[in-house]
Amino acid sequence: RAGAGIFKVNCVHCHGTQGEGDGPIAPFLRERPANLTSDEVRTMSVETIYRIVTEGKDMMPSFQGELSAEERFEVARFVTSLPRPSFAQHRSEGDR
Repeated sequence: RAGAGIFKVNCVHCHGTQGEGDGPIAPFLRERPANLTSDEVRTMSVETIYRIVTEGKDMMPSFQGELSAEERFEVARFVTSLPRPSFAQHRSEGDR
C-alpha cells in the first residue's frame, strides 16, 4: 500500500497513526485535525478527499506542491480504507 507509507510520512504528525486527529502536534494546533475515521469523512468519495489533500481545507495545508497527483490519490484511497474505531477502543481510551 503506497498510500500508507505516504500517509505515515506526511499526515501522521497531525492526524495520528489511526487517522483520529490525535497526532503528536495536534495539541499545539489552533484547530484539532480532522478525525479521518469519523462518519463525515467516511462518507466522502476518494475524489473529494483527493481534492482536500490537493487544495487543503481549514487548517490543513495544500499538498499539491509536496506530493504528485498519484501520491495524493494514493493517500485519498488509503484514507477511505481506514477502519472504523471499535467501541471497545473508545471505551478503554475514555477510562484512562
